Amino acid sequence: MFILKRLLVILIALLGTVIAQNGATAEPTEQSLANVEVQAFIGKPEFLVGEPITIKVVVTNRYKETIHLNDRIVRGFRFSAKDSSGKLVKKHQEPSISGLYPIVSVRSGTDFNSVAFINEYLDFPGPGIYNVTYRGYIHFDKSSPESLDEDTQTVEILSVLDVKLRQGSSSELETALSQYLKQLKSRDNRLQRQAARALSVSEPVLAVKLLGEVLEGENGSYPLSATYATWALAKISTEPAIQALIDLGLHDNHWRVRTAAIRELGRRRINKALPALTNLLSDKNPIIRIAALRSLGDIGDKNCIPQVELRFNDPDEKVRATAKKVYKKLIEDDK
Repeated sequence: MFILKRLLVILIALLGTVIAQNGATAEPTEQSLANVEVQAFIGKPEFLVGEPITIKVVVTNRYKETIHLNDRIVRGFRFSAKDSSGKLVKKHQEPSISGLYPIVSVRSGTDFNSVAFINEYLDFPGPGIYNVTYRGYIHFDKSSPESLDEDTQTVEILSVLDVKLRQGSSSELETALSQYLKQLKSRDNRLQRQAARALSVSEPVLAVKLLGEVLEGENGSYPLSATYATWALAKISTEPAIQALIDLGLHDNHWRVRTAAIRELGRRRINKALPALTNLLSDKNPIIRIAALRSLGDIGDKNCIPQVELRFNDPDEKVRATAKKVYKKLIEDDK
């Protein structure tokens, strides 16, 4: 009986399809879905080469009660594109950040805006007009934000959008990206994360420069967006970006910026960082020594085992415990 109910719910959900053409939206035909409206818009008429290309998805709730959007709101995006000659645009691997929120509660009569960056999915080769097909879906639940259940319904989105790219000057591009610099420096966690994603797919030389400005902080204070800024540097992954992370880990004035950079070097398994990380095992701050040990464990290079063993006699108890865990991990991974 439960299985039959589940199948019926899925079948009903599949009926709710929203088709958007450059921002125009058709109402869902299934009556229960008509109270949740979804619209997809291209961010602006024209983008510069090297600028994040945005699509905004607006979910409007007209239910009397709150609805809960599942984390698949962004992870469900799928993009494809063709240039003016009909040639397909090369696809990237799926981005490593699935969405802006794990679960979003949207009260009755309000909107929720979600932004997707097409550059995370597609590698546009240069200036031109591109025909982009966007497929996505919004899962929402009227009753429980904890999990998908029988009350979960789905609104599908199919949008065909024209994206125009033109080559601009370096000053034009810097002006276009400056809005994300402001967002990163804000106190809004959502805007910080969105800006980090945007800069991670922007022109890399300029993006590294702007991210460096964010991480400088003011008067040696901790920049609130350090976690997102270091994540963006690691995602860019060019030589200057990786070197910037290494320099932050070695020399930044704030220990929290240093640990954020060290963590990203390990998470991305940057082998070039191994000499710096082993040097950090002798840092005077035990928090830095612990971060360096964990990143060495994440990278997994067996050549660092002797340096890890030396931390068995570290004066700090937590450093000693971390060293033993990392040593065990490196030894077991070798089997």
